Formats: sequence, C-alpha cells, structure tokens
Amino acid sequence: MNKGYQNEVFDGIVVCSTQNQMVNYITILEYCNGMKSSVPVINVTVKGDNNSKWDEYLRKVLSEQKEPTYSFEPLLFDENEIKNHETIIAKLHSGIDAKYKNKRLVWNITGGQRHFVMAITAFVNDKQYGRDKDRIVYYEGNQNQFYVYSSRQATPVRKLSDNSYKNLNIDIALKLMGFDLSDKPSKKSDAFFYLSSNSPEDFKGSEQATPGTKWEEYEAEKEFYNDFYKEYVRDGKFEILNILRRTNKKPDDVDKLRIDDMVNELKGLQVKSLTNLYEGKTGEAVLRGSLGSLVNAKEVKLFGYILEYMMFYQLIAEIKNHKDLLDNVADIRMSAKVKFTQEDKEKKLGLVDEFDIVLLSKSGKMTVFECKSGGFDGNDTKSHHYSTYAIAGVYGAPILITPWIKKMEGNKNPNIQRYYTLKDYAEKARIEHWPLDEIHENIKKRLNGKG
Repeated sequence: MNKGYQNEVFDGIVVCSTQNQMVNYITILEYCNGMKSSVPVINVTVKGDNNSKWDEYLRKVLSEQKEPTYSFEPLLFDENEIKNHETIIAKLHSGIDAKYKNKRLVWNITGGQRHFVMAITAFVNDKQYGRDKDRIVYYEGNQNQFYVYSSRQATPVRKLSDNSYKNLNIDIALKLMGFDLSDKPSKKSDAFFYLSSNSPEDFKGSEQATPGTKWEEYEAEKEFYNDFYKEYVRDGKFEILNILRRTNKKPDDVDKLRIDDMVNELKGLQVKSLTNLYEGKTGEAVLRGSLGSLVNAKEVKLFGYILEYMMFYQLIAEIKNHKDLLDNVADIRMSAKVKFTQEDKEKKLGLVDEFDIVLLSKSGKMTVFECKSGGFDGNDTKSHHYSTYAIAGVYGAPILITPWIKKMEGNKNPNIQRYYTLKDYAEKARIEHWPLDEIHENIKKRLNGKG
C-alpha cells in the first residue's frame, strides 16, 4: 500500500460500517490513493438493513474508482456475536488471519460502534495475535487530521493530505449518503475549476471543465455581482432592496416589477454596477445573461435568484482571494437538485430537495446555503434542515441567507420587518442564519473549522 505515516507501507485497510461513510472514504483515499494494484477494503459490519444499505453506498462509490481499484470484503457479524467482547476478538482473529496473517493493515475506527472500537483496539494491541505492525487510525474531520494509534509508540497526528480530495466532489459525497444529483455529474463542477484557476488558460487546461464554458463568463459575473453587492450593502435607505423586493410580487399585482422595470428603476438610483463594463459587457448584460430565460417567466421571483448569485460570488471572491481558504475547498455548486439513488420505493419519490449553493470542504464537511428573498414558513425551513442533515451526515450544516444586513436592526418599516420574520423562522427550526454583510467573516470561520 501507499506510504503513510513515518514512511510505513500497508497491505490493506479495515473499516467499520457507519451511516457517515465519508469518514471511511476519506481515510481510504488518504492511505490508498496512487496504488496501482487492487486495494483490499475489509468491512466490519453487522447483519441488518441499515448496515447493508450504508455498506453498499461505500462499495458502489469505490467500485467506480479507476486507479487504484478496490476489492470490498465484508467481515460479517450477527447480533448475538457482538454481545460478547471476546467473541468479537475471536472472529476478528479468524477472519483476518485467514487471508492477512502476515499483512500489515490500517484499521479505521472512525464511526465504528463502541463494541467494535474496543475489540479492534484490544485485538491489534494484543501481542499474541502478531498485529504489532498494524495501525489504528481515527479521523477528526473538524480538525482535518488523523490520529494514529500504535502499540509501540506515541500517538502521532497527521494533517489531511491532497491525496484525500482529488477524488472527492459533491456527487460522491451525496452518493455516500444514498443520494445523487439529478444531472448525474461525476466530476467537480466548472465553478470549482474557475475558483482554482487564475487565468483563461488555467481553466481551459482543466480536462474536467465542461467544453464551451468560458472563464470570462465566470469572471464577469463575479465582478458584477460583487460590485452590485457592495452597492446593496451601502444603501442606507434600502432603496435597492425595495426595488428588488417588488420583483417577488404575484404577476397580477400592480406593483409587480419585471426585469425591464427593475433595471430602469435601479438605473434611476444611479446603481453604477449596471453600467460598468465587465469583460467587455455592461453590468446589465451580465445580469440578464445570468438570469437567462427566467427574465421572461411571469411567476419567477427574480430577487431570489439575484440574492443567490450575490451570495455565490461573495463565496467565490472570498475563497479565491485567500489561499488558506481555497486549500480547504473540494467542490462548490449552485442549484443542486438532489434525489434518491436507491432502486426501491424511495426512488419513486424522485426529487428530494433543491439547494441553492453547496460547498464541500476537503475534510468532507458539506455546507448547504438556502437563499430566501421572500416568504418562508417554518415547515419549509425545517424540511431543509432535515434533508440537509440526511444528505450531509454529521458534517451537514444548513445555513439560511436572506436580504438581512446588520443596519436593518431596529428599522420599523414593514418591508424591513418581514426579514425579522425570516430570522425567527430560522431560529425556531434551529437553522443558522448569516447576515448578508457578514458572509466574509463567517466563511473564513467555516472553512477554518471554527464555525
């Protein structure tokens, strides 16, 4: 196996069945990435529907890897066997020694049930079994590091390496939880490659970038929406907000603004970002281009999409400008439509949820941003909380983004008061809420493991 800690070489890896298969996947990548031959993955598991379902998620993801390839080998226990500590140890001994008696193994106990963690620790550290060259590892996702346990030395710590994220993207993260993106991508997003590119040549040089996608389009949208965001935040009279808010009204409302009316009224306020040039295009052209066919739809709430773009490009700009943040990002995506992948009755439910923005860190931590510019009831908020948790596992963290900025505090205008209501719904559903003008500090904390 690949050289790991202290230049050690291993012959296989043992994992424990868990709902959060991300901790197994990242550990496997850390130890096995770059191997040319088939890697044995011994899966310690208990008979049962949930375990078999979770194990299948991991097996299927590993089966799609091209280099190295993986052989998935279950070490199956029944319920009676796990009731006795010595029985577990005896089965570990017989099951492992039959094929790996003189092989060095890495044992990942992260996410394992207590009885397995205790038995594995006792088995590996007991000299009579001759496993003194094996290593036990625990992955601490919030700190991006591994703890390595050995019977003959102090516990070293290793930071997550680049090996553990090259084959990690949002699609894989969802598959590890039994979900999928509706457009079935199998690679990192073009937005991620723009994020990690410094020029059109860098972007074009990425073999995974979608043909026809232009770096300049991302650059123009980033610059426009960042300028528009600054004007929005500086607007002490909330005039820009009032114009955007009226695009959300029902089609038959006399106060409803369509795209042309919105642009004209914003120009009347001297919103400079609409007339500035970005990669040879006016801001208005960039705005219309990003919204696409939505500009002609009667039912569409344009403010929601504009808020989503503002948030997305604030994330992009903040991460792109700070290498320490960029080094922690594995993938980023807008408008992620999520559905079940299982071939059972769950599949018939089709689309489970749609998330406005999804950010995946190299540690496997998935953050979902839900942008709401208008109404939002408590049930909707709670729905996103639960579906995000189901999809992202223990690393999931739904965050609500609204037009709210700190200077709105104490404002009695009813059009401003509505955003207090959004905050209240978020708090009742235990959803984290970020003020639009505090995105930069919050994303730093999130990617640095402090929030």
